[in-house]
Amino acid sequence: MFSCFKGKQKEVFRDDDYTEKHHPLAGYVSSSATGGPVDTTQRLAALRGVISDSKVDYYVVPSSDAHGSEYVAKKDRRQEYISGFTGESSMAIVSQQEAALFVDGRYHVSAGKEIDQNWTLHKVGLEGVPTWTAYLQALPEGTRIGLDATLFGISELQALRKDLSKTGSELVFLDENLVDKIWQDRPGSSKEPLIVHAKYAGDDSTSKLAKVREIIDERKSDAYIVHELSEIAWLLNLRGMDIPFSPVFEAYLLVTRGDTSLFVDRDKIKDDVMTYLEDLKIQVKPYEEVWQSLKDLRDGDKACILSNTASFAIYQAVGEDKAIAVKSPVELLKSIKNENEIQGMKSAYLRDAAAWAQWMAWMEKKMGKGYGPGFTEWEAAEQLTAYRSRQPLFAGLAYENISATGANAALPHYSTGKDTAASISKQAVYLNDSGAQYLDGTIDTTRTYHFGKPKPEHKRAYTRVLQGHIHASEAKFPDGTTGAAIDALARAPLWKDGYNFLHGTGHGIGHYLSVHEGPQRIAGFSTEPLREGQFVSIEPGYYEEGAFGIRIESIYLVKKVHTRRGFGGDDKWLGFERITQIPIDTRLVDWKLLSKEEVRWLREHNRACAKAVLPFLSTKDDRPARKWLEKYF
Repeated sequence: MFSCFKGKQKEVFRDDDYTEKHHPLAGYVSSSATGGPVDTTQRLAALRGVISDSKVDYYVVPSSDAHGSEYVAKKDRRQEYISGFTGESSMAIVSQQEAALFVDGRYHVSAGKEIDQNWTLHKVGLEGVPTWTAYLQALPEGTRIGLDATLFGISELQALRKDLSKTGSELVFLDENLVDKIWQDRPGSSKEPLIVHAKYAGDDSTSKLAKVREIIDERKSDAYIVHELSEIAWLLNLRGMDIPFSPVFEAYLLVTRGDTSLFVDRDKIKDDVMTYLEDLKIQVKPYEEVWQSLKDLRDGDKACILSNTASFAIYQAVGEDKAIAVKSPVELLKSIKNENEIQGMKSAYLRDAAAWAQWMAWMEKKMGKGYGPGFTEWEAAEQLTAYRSRQPLFAGLAYENISATGANAALPHYSTGKDTAASISKQAVYLNDSGAQYLDGTIDTTRTYHFGKPKPEHKRAYTRVLQGHIHASEAKFPDGTTGAAIDALARAPLWKDGYNFLHGTGHGIGHYLSVHEGPQRIAGFSTEPLREGQFVSIEPGYYEEGAFGIRIESIYLVKKVHTRRGFGGDDKWLGFERITQIPIDTRLVDWKLLSKEEVRWLREHNRACAKAVLPFLSTKDDRPARKWLEKYF
C-alpha cells in the first residue's frame, strides 16, 4: 500500500493507518507493547490440556512459519502468543511441568525481560546451556515429542529423529497445530490482493518458468515444488502484502513438465491478476490443496525437486524416496539481477538518499536547538519514514527501523519502541539502520553520527570501521571468490586494534523483495562465490556493550572489472559498484589514522553522493537538505 504525504515538508509522524498496515505486530498485544511480560498462565494451561489430549509428553513451538519466512505474519506468531517473546530463531518446548525457551546471544537480555515467571530461559551459547535439540535428547526413554512438521526444516528433523531413536524417544507429527487449537482471537489470513509486478521485472514469467523446467530435466525429475515466498513472487512477477516488510503472498507453486499450479487463497486473486495467470497458463488452486497434489505425485511414482530448506511436511508429502532435496537453484537465479532490476535499484537508492538528506537536515536542526528530552529514537525513525513515504513508488518499510543512541546502538538487533525509546543526546553516538520498499527496489542503509563532541574512543572505533568498509568495497577479485575472502578484508583494520564484530560483513538484497536474500553473503563461513549481477551489503561494525555501537552499511553491485594483468587469461575479475548514495559522516573520523588513499576515497565518495542526489532536491522546502549535502563538496 502507498502512504503519501503532500504539501510542505513539516514534521510528520506516522498515522494509525500506516502503523496498522506496516508494523509487524500491529493489533497484537505483546510484552513490548505493554511494557512488561504477558501473563501466560492461562495460555499454558490450555496448551497443556491439548497436549494431554494428543497423547504426547512434550510439544515444540518454533518462531517460524511454514515457508521459512524471515518475518512472520501475525497469525503465525505462535511462539510469541504462548511465551510472550517477540524475537526470532528461537524455540519453545512445553510439557505438563515445564515451559522452556531457547534463544541465541542476540536475545539473552531481551527475552529475559519479555517472558514471565512461567518460563525457564535457556541462553544458548553460554557454557553448560543445551540447545533445544540436546534438551530433547536428554529426556527420559520413551518420551513422545509432538510438533507441527510444516514449521521445521528437513535437515533438522532428520537429524533429530535419528538422535532420538538412540534414546528410545520419538517425534510425533500431529495433524493440527496445538497452539492454533487454543489461540483465542487468532488473527486471520491477509486478504490483500496480489499485484502484477511485470513492469519492473525485466524478465517475463514464461522465461523464468522455462528455466525451472530445464532444472527438472537436468535432475531427471518430474516436478519442482517451490515453497519460499520470495521465489514464488519472483518467478511469477507478482507481489503481495501477506508478510510484514516483504511484498510477498502466502502460496505454493508446483511446476511439472507440462503444468504450473499456484496454490493460493482465491480471494486474493482479482480479475486482472487472474487474466494474467490464465495468459501464463497457470492453474489457480486453493492453498490447502497442495498437500493432495504432492501426494498424487508420490502415488504416481513421480520424483519431485524441492529446496533443502523446505519443511519436513513437504518432504513427507512428496515421499522421502521420491524427494530430490537440493540447494535452491531458483534462489541463485533470483539473486543475479537483470539490467532492468539493476537500473530500478539505482533509481530507488537515489530517491531514498534524497529522503535521507531531508531527514538529516531536520535532525541537525533539532540537535542544534538542543532539543534534548522528548526528542527520541522513535521520533527520529518515524520522521525518516515520513520523508521516505513522500518519494515516488514508496511501498512501505523493508524492515523495522533500528534507531539507536548510546548503549542502545551496541545492540545490533535493537528494536525502537515508542514508549521505551531513549532521548537522543549530543554526548552519544547515534546509529540508524533502516530501509524502505519501493516498487523498483529494496533499501538497506546504516549510518552512524555524533551531534556533539565525540570521545577519542568513539573516533578510533568509527575510523577502523570506516577503513574496513573502504577495504572491502575497493576489492578486486577473480571470478569464483567467496564472500569469506572479502569478510577478512573488512575486519583487518579492526583486528589491528583488537576490535571485531560478531555478525557477517554483508548479505544479498532483493529487488522489491526480501531485504536479506541469498545465496551470496560476505561472511567468514561463506562458501558461495560472489557473482556478477548480485547486490550485496558491506556493513562492518563495532559494539561496545553498555556504551556505543558503530556500523557503516552501503549496498554494492558485483560487476566485472578490468585489472592490469588479468591473471588467468580470459577469466573474469570482479569488483563492486556502490549504489547507496548517502554521504558518510566525517565528524567521527580520526583523520590521523587514515592513509592518503583512504582520505581520497572518503572525500570522493561523499562528493559523488552529494552530486548525484542534489538534482532530486529542487523545491524551496528542499533548501535545508541541499545545504546539508553541499557541505560534503
